Amino acid sequence: MAEPQIPEGGSPAAEEPSPDGPAASEPNSTDKPDSPTTTEAAPTAPKQPTAAAKPAGPETPQEKKAREYIAQAEKKMKSSQTFLGGLFGGAAKMEDAADLYVRAANTYKVAKKWKDAGDAFCLAADVQMKLDVKHEAGSNLVEAGQVYKREDPKRAVECYSQAAEIYTDMGRFTMAARYHSNIAEICESELGDFEQAITHYEQAADYYKGEDSTGSANKCLLKVAHMAAMLQQFDKAAGIFEEVFVYLVCTHTLAYQLGTYACVICHYF
Repeated sequence: MAEPQIPEGGSPAAEEPSPDGPAASEPNSTDKPDSPTTTEAAPTAPKQPTAAAKPAGPETPQEKKAREYIAQAEKKMKSSQTFLGGLFGGAAKMEDAADLYVRAANTYKVAKKWKDAGDAFCLAADVQMKLDVKHEAGSNLVEAGQVYKREDPKRAVECYSQAAEIYTDMGRFTMAARYHSNIAEICESELGDFEQAITHYEQAADYYKGEDSTGSANKCLLKVAHMAAMLQQFDKAAGIFEEVFVYLVCTHTLAYQLGTYACVICHYF
């Protein structure tokens, strides 16, 4: 049977309303009233590192070996979480998994896959926190920060912050100060966030003072003073320079720098 010809401009019949037409002819309509609720993204959980996927391009022997370590670690973790695995050596399997994650991370470092290395170090730290071996967890977070710094300074700051928090809880304030200083350096040189850099340098200086490392504290404070001056916080900068100047006078150290600090103080006042 010949098909009816449709006049130019469309058939009037196509425009006639039909009770069943819209539902039957437009099943994929984007104007469904429920679509916003069905497509709305759920709140995301805190960012957790994940195992590296197989790269799309050619894979180096080191990358292949690292992925094998990751797969072995995941197998150990799954085994430790079963009922029988928890009864018979669950903690030992988790320790083995952490070691395998570290081996994977170091293998990725050899391959110069910095993000994958950082992710693997974070996975190791996560397992070690579950095992309550905080010092090792902090150490691996620091390792993660060092490799992330090459490609993702913000992620490096997150790792150093977690490490500093761990060492603060452990009472290792000198180590916590060191990593606050690392964060400040990244904020200053990589992110250009001088306010955050000042905050972390001040925190580092406070911890160093508490551990009687006044020289290290003064180095951090001088960084604060210079950045405060850049932000036109001249009173704060002058106060810090004066504090360091008084310390140098009282301790008779670095006498050759006294004139410099005296000039700086006079300039800001």
